[in-house]
Amino acid sequence: MCISGDTVGSDEDKSKIAKTSVTLPRRRGGSPQAARILVDAKTKTARRIRILEGTVKPFRSQPCFMNDPVFKGHAIPALKTISRDIKSTFWCACKNCCVMETEEESVCCHEISALTALLNEETACIARHSFFQEMCLDSDRQDFLYRFWGQTCKKEEALDYIHKLRKTAYRAFTVWAYGFLDRRNCKPVPACVVSAVRASLPYPEELNDGFLKIYDYSAALMALDLPMDASCHCCHAVGAAIGALVLLALTWMVHRLGLLYQLFHKVETQSPCHGGELVAKLLKSHGVRYIFTLVGGHISPILVACEKLGIRVVDTRHEATAVFAADAVARLSGTVGVAAVTAGPGLTNTVTAVKNAQMAESPLLLIGGAAATLLQGRGALQDIDQMSLFKPICKFCASVRTVRDIIPVLRKALAAAQSGTPGPVFVEFPIDVLYPYHIIHKELAPKGAPKGIVGKIINWYLQNHLYNLFAGAWEPRDVSPLAVSIPRATTQQLQRCMELVSRAKKPVFILGSQVTLPPTPVEELRKSLESLGIPCFLGGMARGMLGKDSPLHIRQNRRDALKEADLVIMAGTVCDFRLSYGRVLNRRSKIIAVNRDRSQLLKNSDMFWKPTVAIQGDAGSFIVKLSEGLKGYSCPSEWPEGLKSGDVVKEKANKGKAEEQTERHLNPLKVLHLVDDTMAEDSIIIADGGDFVGSAAYILRPRGPLCWLDPGAFGTLGVGGGFALGAKLCRPDSEVWIIFGDGSLGYSIVEFDTYTRHKTPVIALVGNDACWSQISREQVPMLGSNVACGLAFNESRTFHSSNISAKDKYTLIITRWPRDLVEKASW
Repeated sequence: MCISGDTVGSDEDKSKIAKTSVTLPRRRGGSPQAARILVDAKTKTARRIRILEGTVKPFRSQPCFMNDPVFKGHAIPALKTISRDIKSTFWCACKNCCVMETEEESVCCHEISALTALLNEETACIARHSFFQEMCLDSDRQDFLYRFWGQTCKKEEALDYIHKLRKTAYRAFTVWAYGFLDRRNCKPVPACVVSAVRASLPYPEELNDGFLKIYDYSAALMALDLPMDASCHCCHAVGAAIGALVLLALTWMVHRLGLLYQLFHKVETQSPCHGGELVAKLLKSHGVRYIFTLVGGHISPILVACEKLGIRVVDTRHEATAVFAADAVARLSGTVGVAAVTAGPGLTNTVTAVKNAQMAESPLLLIGGAAATLLQGRGALQDIDQMSLFKPICKFCASVRTVRDIIPVLRKALAAAQSGTPGPVFVEFPIDVLYPYHIIHKELAPKGAPKGIVGKIINWYLQNHLYNLFAGAWEPRDVSPLAVSIPRATTQQLQRCMELVSRAKKPVFILGSQVTLPPTPVEELRKSLESLGIPCFLGGMARGMLGKDSPLHIRQNRRDALKEADLVIMAGTVCDFRLSYGRVLNRRSKIIAVNRDRSQLLKNSDMFWKPTVAIQGDAGSFIVKLSEGLKGYSCPSEWPEGLKSGDVVKEKANKGKAEEQTERHLNPLKVLHLVDDTMAEDSIIIADGGDFVGSAAYILRPRGPLCWLDPGAFGTLGVGGGFALGAKLCRPDSEVWIIFGDGSLGYSIVEFDTYTRHKTPVIALVGNDACWSQISREQVPMLGSNVACGLAFNESRTFHSSNISAKDKYTLIITRWPRDLVEKASW
């Protein structure tokens, strides 16, 4: 709606302005009255016509000149007359305009330059703008503005109330859209705004009224909630902010105190149940058979409940051993290993073992005790910020705050441990969510009647806290396992890999520990590898995947083979120090990399190698699908046979070294060859050491899949005691061999007490050279000193025999002479 208090000049005046360009003197200062004196009558007429032309033709308006006089150097451009059919709205671009009475009023918001800045894809019409709806059509704001502006209206303009509200809405739009309200400088109102105002305030008579000048501009802006000086709306903003903060604080308090939850869920104060029972019930439903621990008062309810439900509680002599044992169970059973330790130092003792599980990608649940919820951060016994300690090394960390949260939190934790790239998770249990109601009530109840208002408030707070802890605690809840998300290779990726394999003449597999992860059975994976016939290098938990004497398992000369291969498939393998960061790979080779972890998949790919195909997915299922898609394919036999012949030559050389006589001590290679010839076909080998284990890695031959356990990429010493314990529990009928160095034995020797108490016999082979040899071998030549590397031989020739169980009897012999072991060893 185009508003004006004057009429448009004559057509003769318009034509004169269209043919001429007026140049005026430059203003040099002074008051506005002085500036107007410089403008002659003709210029005033031209300026008046120009302003009115801009008013009735808004699509030709010149906002930069609208509010200022025309001066010298400012030319008035020629104006064109635009005609349009006012019987329809074909000229409307916003689709919301209505038919207007005159051609001048038939203007769309898209034709007004001052309004187009307020439009976007979501707001295609100014009448649909949220601010317009709020500031111009709100009934309360209209009533206020009508009363505010009504005092300046002329008496002859006093019409009925609804029509005055319409006029008020048009004025509010002008203030909002253009920033001022003045009869001299009238601004166009688009037809879509007119249509919206008419719909909001229906009235049969349509009248067009001009705008009167408003003098209290700040008050008008405040009424519209438009930006203004801080002094104009400071009190309003502060009041709104205070109200919002009060509301937020009340909402937080209601949630924090559980007031609303307590209204709908009762507290069973007479129930003897405790939170430990919920933990045990959840673990049982997830197939957990063992929980490893070093007992502490914070976690006793969990251990007692697990024992009642048939979950075997295995207590160790060190918290790290408990976590290592849970790690071994996770690797061998395909489920989540569980360890529970007490608060404070009990948890800090597990940090190395948890980090080892993270880098070895083992699904592990660590349950930790904690101080009572009300006492955390107040100096309670063994109270530290345990969450900050474990967040960097765990996939999921949570602290249970009420009994009803135990099952939901544990379900999420166990699912997170197995999803994607497996890893450790940590759940903290404050002591007051594990013990029964009557025990916690006894601790929190005041000794006497509360005194004074402060005492009553404290008493109410403690009682409410107790009720919130146990509200809805024993209601039935779902304890079934949540779905586990495992990434897999896409069909397109598999097709691309099949093409590369079918064209390769010298392909080779490098298999890492990830290939042994669920859901792919290791026996199915083994059959797939044998059907492909591609030679394999095995590392980590993948050792033994093809058995003891497979023609496809290549154990020696890996660097030479990788330089010669034209296709390398790295399944679950990382290009870290174990592959010289990728430098052992041939740059001309095609490389397929498969890994669940995106960061490990492309590690060092910007330095020494580039993958031809990189797949973030499960390595085991990838190999099975690849084998299924390449049925009938077989690798050229000359390639694996040539690599295997190199293996034979290298192993003959090693056996020759094993027969060499040593002056005083045992030949470690001979000992390892004897062990390899002696161990049973179902034996599990645990590697825990440095120099001695390095020799064992290329001499001992694991008999089958999941028959070799080592710490992994972290290279942790001291895993042997816990790994052997977990392995023996998972496979009680198998021999478990621990290959110790004399240094690493010191971490685990106390756990032989654990083996005896839990009747889990193991065989420990200690390579004792009285030295940290792996360090000394480099330290002495480089730095010229053997400081801190030397240990000492025990002067006792032998130790007594130890009956570990009624079924098995093993002798632990430590000796300085080879004949004692060579002649007397029998297992």
